[in-house]
Amino acid sequence: MNPGDLSFMKTKHGLSLLIFVSLTVFVTWPLILHPVSLTVAAKDEFHLSYLMNWNIYSFTPKLNNIFQVPFFHPLKDTLAFSDPLFTSSFLALPLVKIFQQPFLAYSFNVFLAFILNGFFTYLAVYQLSKNWSAGLISGILFSFSVGRIDTLEHLQVLIMYWLPLGIYCFLKFTSSRKNYWALLLVICWLLQIFNTVFLGYVYIFALSIFTLIYFWQKQITKKMLLVLIKYFILALVIVAIIFQPYFRVARTWQAGRSINDVFAGSSYFLEYFYPTQNSRLADLAEKIIIKHPWPSYLGAIVSILGLLTIVKLWRLPQAWAPLSIFFTGLVMSFGPYFQLIKQKLSIPLPLPYWFTYYLIPGFKSMRVPQRWSHLALLGLALLIGLG
Repeated sequence: MNPGDLSFMKTKHGLSLLIFVSLTVFVTWPLILHPVSLTVAAKDEFHLSYLMNWNIYSFTPKLNNIFQVPFFHPLKDTLAFSDPLFTSSFLALPLVKIFQQPFLAYSFNVFLAFILNGFFTYLAVYQLSKNWSAGLISGILFSFSVGRIDTLEHLQVLIMYWLPLGIYCFLKFTSSRKNYWALLLVICWLLQIFNTVFLGYVYIFALSIFTLIYFWQKQITKKMLLVLIKYFILALVIVAIIFQPYFRVARTWQAGRSINDVFAGSSYFLEYFYPTQNSRLADLAEKIIIKHPWPSYLGAIVSILGLLTIVKLWRLPQAWAPLSIFFTGLVMSFGPYFQLIKQKLSIPLPLPYWFTYYLIPGFKSMRVPQRWSHLALLGLALLIGLG
């Protein structure tokens, strides 16, 4: 690549980043004017903001006590009752320390999530298609669709940008065959799981799909595969050491959700077609069927474009990985059993989630399989960019 091409590419990437910043300000308005006092739902934001501020003020003086949040005294390791949010806390640390405003941690990470969810998806699709507008459209659809805006009060789910960045690093690894890209995608996984454990599992599933398909298509060699495995084993050791409090809590309290709790937190098929409260179609939908909210709705534009793209591209080899990500997210969101309507017309045939619940450590602690719908949304966004 000559210097002129590199400069032009940087200009396009910079313009894309500026677009995502502008759209974030617009979509979250007037949060930019009141970042220390405005809240979305006045619910989980306070809990998550408290945890981030606890982390921020535990990073420097007494890092060994970071898991000892003063909840449920005299219990120990109480941060392990929730997501750690280490990554988000570290990113917000300078602002909170400078301005001494606790809620800045939440507002700043909301802005960052919308910007980087979109920008990193753009980078991944640009790497796949080499098309600027395709990447931009995919990033906008993933970051600003109704399916993502519905998670504003659940910052731990909204912050998913490490996954598209990891996919970008994987694609750079396959094209350049330079090991530092493999190291970077594993670092992205660490940053994701140290923020939200659930999305750490989602990350592993998504990158495993890309790796297996690209290996089958002979786009990565056995040597490259071994490099990825080596780095991930090292990362697993790091996670196992730092997450010892989670293991202690699990052993002490037999932490886990029953299969019935998991079933109650699962998506049902028609949920993907019913607009939620943040959709402009919500009022019309409620006149037809009074059922509110149905949280797996992804948005009309991304759903329609995604289905059209699947019909168009399903035979295209480069579409198989994003397509597999979409179907994995969709099927996993249904939980252990298929539901056409909420807890009705259920087919007692176990779905893949039933097996992961019993076979994969950590799955019994997760109560909302519906959140796998965000992986389905990312898969559709990647597909639409290719289409």
